[in-house]
Amino acid sequence: MKKLSVFPAILIIIACILMCSGCGNSEKTVKEDISSQTENNGNDSNAGLNAEEAGSMYIYCGSNRLEMEFADTVTADALIRELQKGDITVDMRDYGGFEKVGSLGKTYPADNSRITTQAGDVVLYSGNQIVIFYGSNTWSYTRIGKIKVGSVQEIKEFFGDGNVTITLSLINLN
Repeated sequence: MKKLSVFPAILIIIACILMCSGCGNSEKTVKEDISSQTENNGNDSNAGLNAEEAGSMYIYCGSNRLEMEFADTVTADALIRELQKGDITVDMRDYGGFEKVGSLGKTYPADNSRITTQAGDVVLYSGNQIVIFYGSNTWSYTRIGKIKVGSVQEIKEFFGDGNVTITLSLINLN
């Protein structure tokens, strides 16, 4: 009978060891860097930010990072509220030879108008698709923002050819 009461204690010790086994990793990953950008140390001072207050976000592609300045739109405001909950990861694909497009995983409010995009423009298409331009197109979109980098070539090199996964992250305002 005494042996049975020791068994649960051994299971608890093993579970604790397994849960803590990853705690000693001293190598900083890109994901940890992304998390540290949005962490607010328990302070909820970023709650309810709009595009003017938030200003910018980071777009990560692999270990590279670009900064995007938010447009003053309902979509940007809704995206900021979503980013306050945590980073957003998007699988992007090339489309038309002038843009990367990917699903945001939910529908955002839109205020579409016919615009001609330029390299670096970030827009909402069809309510749930984020589009990042490295070329130009005229269509009905809602602006989300503009990448703070100059040339078409720089944007193309940042995203590369083919499918990529990006992470959107608010810049820590604290």
